[in-house]
Amino acid sequence: MTSEFTPKQEAIVKSIRRRKRNKLPLYSSNVNGQSGTCDRTLYEAAIRHFGSWPQAIEIAGFDYAKINRIGMGHRKHKNAKEVIAAIQKRKEKKLPMNAGYVNLGPDRDRTLYSSARREYGHWANAVKAAGYNYNLIKKETIVEYKRKVRTFGTRQDIIDAIQKRKKGKLPLHLNGVNRGKDANRTLYQSAVRDFGSWTQAVKAAGYSEKDIAQTRKRRANVYPTAQLVLQELRRRDRKDLPLTSVEVYKGKKHRDPALCIAARKFYLRWHVALMAAGILDLAGNPITKKPDR
Repeated sequence: MTSEFTPKQEAIVKSIRRRKRNKLPLYSSNVNGQSGTCDRTLYEAAIRHFGSWPQAIEIAGFDYAKINRIGMGHRKHKNAKEVIAAIQKRKEKKLPMNAGYVNLGPDRDRTLYSSARREYGHWANAVKAAGYNYNLIKKETIVEYKRKVRTFGTRQDIIDAIQKRKKGKLPLHLNGVNRGKDANRTLYQSAVRDFGSWTQAVKAAGYSEKDIAQTRKRRANVYPTAQLVLQELRRRDRKDLPLTSVEVYKGKKHRDPALCIAARKFYLRWHVALMAAGILDLAGNPITKKPDR
């Protein structure tokens, strides 16, 4: 191959010739299609580096006119009339009609997309030729499609899901829906989208703020008195368990968030509670361990 080609162009030409040797189709609707022999990466690279697929074929040493005649016999949509019929059928099924969805979306039809461009130059032109306002129909079908694929496509779906949570005794408060093992962020986001807020969605489902509060799983008050807090601190000190507030509140082992909360409730500061328990002196230094009082 001549040196006038870049390494990437040489690689593209070699790939085209390899397809030919392997008796794979070279017409554009196959290479850029959805069949098992398609190679969209090669097709797009050829257009990017040679300007068009036919140009790349010619540079690789093949007669594209002959290849194209072979492809015409395999076309799903052989002419403009068949393209129009396929677009109208797609519209009847309420599938998205914008170019991005037809070419790349979950309900894509690349063969139709390529055929439309072949016959009309652009997908939008083909849609207009089928009798539709492209800008309007694009918006309508995308909205309808998103509604169809959403887990909670309507307000009633959201209300039903909230009522199901209540019957299943799952939390309805914000943190319970957003976090933890019983979380359902999809439901939460759908509720905010359609009702403006999670609270409004819960109210629409027939529940009050009191009902929401009742679904909170409150922990038992393990340390109802200051004396119990001091006893637990001294026990941890005797056992050489962690006594820093971070380790007690968030540590991986021997954590006890309730102790932290209770200590701050009765003594305002963690280190003050340690002083009251006789673990730290007034200067904040550790002192000799004392027996439990």
